[in-house]
Amino acid sequence: MNPHIRSRLSDAVAALSDEELHERRWLRGVMMNEDEMDFDDAVLLVVDEFATPDPRELIGHVLVDERELAAFVHLSDALERLVTTIGKFGTFQDAVNSGKIWQECLDAAQTLRGLLHE
Repeated sequence: MNPHIRSRLSDAVAALSDEELHERRWLRGVMMNEDEMDFDDAVLLVVDEFATPDPRELIGHVLVDERELAAFVHLSDALERLVTTIGKFGTFQDAVNSGKIWQECLDAAQTLRGLLHE
């Protein structure tokens, strides 16, 4: 298990799950500290940095088991649909405006966040 890479995934998932961060940072632009992840960074980390032809390769390297893998794939797929809908340069407001598509991303991120912190 690579704790650094797992920590980066956990940070991105936490940012995608944090509705207070969404409102304060991603909509109003109020940053509490320099470590807060931007919307596009969180999405790209999940969609691009963990892209692999066989996501099962992530088990043992980043993910612990099949449950985490299933939750990760669900989040990754949801974010792919979001990017397809809002475009590569879409903003968080565009994501919110996508309605059900963003809600699916939020739900998937919250599920994975719970598993990563068990």
